[in-house]
Amino acid sequence: MPLYLGRAFAASNRFSQALPEFEAATKVTGGRDPAILQILAAMYSELGKYQHAVTIAQQALELSEKEQNSDLATDLHANLDRYRHQAQNASGSQSAPQTVIHRAHLVDR
Repeated sequence: MPLYLGRAFAASNRFSQALPEFEAATKVTGGRDPAILQILAAMYSELGKYQHAVTIAQQALELSEKEQNSDLATDLHANLDRYRHQAQNASGSQSAPQTVIHRAHLVDR
């Protein structure tokens, strides 16, 4: 599954290679898995595609709230704030993103 390959690439900071894998995992799940969307948003952020990160993180947040996954929703709120800040400051100097990814979603299911 693309998710596992994406995780391997992301773990070795190969974000440009991880991104298409997470995009494929999103398609496989029909865009209905907020944890995968959270990771996809993080990859967009790592690659400087902050507006994409905002859009995807918002989708993930909506799904996590529907599922009443408060831990993931809390992480996504923090991520969204960070992505919005990064998007606003994209033309200036940028610090390294520090996305919060819910630990439970990094473990293989």
